[in-house]
Amino acid sequence: MASFGRGAPVVCFDESPTQLVGEVRQPIPGPPGQPERYDFERRRNGTAILCVFLNAYKFCGHVKVTDQRTAQDFAVCMRDLADIHYLDADHIRVVLDNFSTHTVKKLKSL
Repeated sequence: MASFGRGAPVVCFDESPTQLVGEVRQPIPGPPGQPERYDFERRRNGTAILCVFLNAYKFCGHVKVTDQRTAQDFAVCMRDLADIHYLDADHIRVVLDNFSTHTVKKLKSL
């Protein structure tokens, strides 16, 4: 297996939609020595997209939260990857799924 040093990080990237929820009711105090009780009714507060970068060999990562899952959001994430997180890298090997926004043409939109 090839050795990947500081100059060529291998980064896995994926987006995950998530639902934002909030509590509807306050916790119910428990009897002495018992924990509070919670009602599991939730209020939907919209959605967000979690853009996750994971360095495959250092087991570290970064999460960026966006409102949408568009080609422009993908391009901004890739720009952040290169210009902020791996500024001193010779090149970056990015592992992607085949989602339709993950193309070189979409990166040129910025």
